[in-house]
Amino acid sequence: MKKYDSFYEARNKIVEIVSEDLLGPVEQNEVINEIPTSYYIMGKLYPMSDSTSELDSNIISSELDSLEGVSLTATNVKEPSAMGITITVKENVSEISCRIRYALYKPYSLEEAKNNQLNISKYEKGLKEKSEKELSRIKFWKRLPEEKLFAISLTKNETLNVIDGVFLKSFVHMQTNDGKKIITIVLTNEKKTGREDRDVIAQNTLMQPEIRLESKDETPVFSEIRRQVDLSENEELSELEMLYSENKCYAQGHGCSVIWDMENTDPRYVESAFIPQYNLKQMKAAEIKDTPIFNMYYLHTGEKEKIVSGLFDFAKKYSDWIDIQRKTAEDEKYSEYKESSEKNLSKCTQIHQRIQHSINLLNENDNAWKAFRYANEAMFMQRCTTIKKQFLGENKKEINPDSINWYPFQLAFVLLEISSFIEPEGDDRKTVDLLWFPTGGGKTEAYLGIASFVIFYRRLQYPDRCDGLNIIMRYTLRLL
Repeated sequence: MKKYDSFYEARNKIVEIVSEDLLGPVEQNEVINEIPTSYYIMGKLYPMSDSTSELDSNIISSELDSLEGVSLTATNVKEPSAMGITITVKENVSEISCRIRYALYKPYSLEEAKNNQLNISKYEKGLKEKSEKELSRIKFWKRLPEEKLFAISLTKNETLNVIDGVFLKSFVHMQTNDGKKIITIVLTNEKKTGREDRDVIAQNTLMQPEIRLESKDETPVFSEIRRQVDLSENEELSELEMLYSENKCYAQGHGCSVIWDMENTDPRYVESAFIPQYNLKQMKAAEIKDTPIFNMYYLHTGEKEKIVSGLFDFAKKYSDWIDIQRKTAEDEKYSEYKESSEKNLSKCTQIHQRIQHSINLLNENDNAWKAFRYANEAMFMQRCTTIKKQFLGENKKEINPDSINWYPFQLAFVLLEISSFIEPEGDDRKTVDLLWFPTGGGKTEAYLGIASFVIFYRRLQYPDRCDGLNIIMRYTLRLL
């Protein structure tokens, strides 16, 4: 939307600045006056030291034979020498294109920089302030970008020479029952240097390396990578796999992250990334428009019988939604998530029962009903005050009570919690409930609704011993 264009432009600029600062380059053919391995802090493939044994370098290929845990030793160290991407390709694909980009930085003394006409004009002012001895030690580093295209066979393991000591390796792990192949492409810097001379190390370090994979004819060849649900006994991880099963993952990075074509349903390319980006849209709570039951003014002024009936209708909508999810879970594509779906739906059913129980308590317990109405009145007054402050100094408009409503998730959370205060010895008191919603979505208001209910209920139910502390809130305001 056009009204948000300036915000997206600002975001893109921030990403650009961060990328240039941490990864580089600021300019494609830049000249810098600091050793590049210190100038940039990420996106570097260091050469191997002279002490690295042949056995250590061979670990890369031996560990890739294990499908369950692709572990590239040289990617997971302080000064990595390798990076890679694991993908799954569709049936009958025998070859893909691999584009490699990287840069080497070549050092020049001040005299050499001038003789080779390097652009060092932005450093000239600082040079005038240095002594002859200092000038003799100065080095400038010229960026030399490289780009190479390779055809990668998917029928066998390959090692291709990029430049002396730098290799592109492909490993074919296996072919699945449906003909798909799981492949890992690795870029390795196997140059040998000592560890004493920082300049030599920097000259032989691949800076800003990239791996980009695509089909040779721009047709979609990538398939979703195999999920490891069956390998995990962690209940939470299994549930997350189920909940995000519609979010496709087309690659796994080793020593880097990965991005892929988001404009097409079937991505046309997969690419390594050291600063991955994703445009996460703002989440907004759902609303139900065909009922007054979420209106705060109505909840503290309406007839009890109608309000209670409306609350039960609201709970019924949740029950109907659970039934829809239960039917969805029966689809064959969710068969591998059967255990997780049953557990989640069981939790949903328990929550529905607790909400219904709270509504029954409101209907049967006069003090609970009064506290519920007073809480809604307090929240209505608070919202009116907030609106008046927002329009302070402007033409004051009359506040429309119909516009002051709970979001469904807020009212549901209030109803979920109040039974534990009405029945302090009940089972609900043993349960800790977490309300999850992104910042700015209305969590605090839901908490305040419950707090209001508790304050009023204790004064109504225990008039002789209601003094003192009612609520403790620990709030991470510094994070908002």
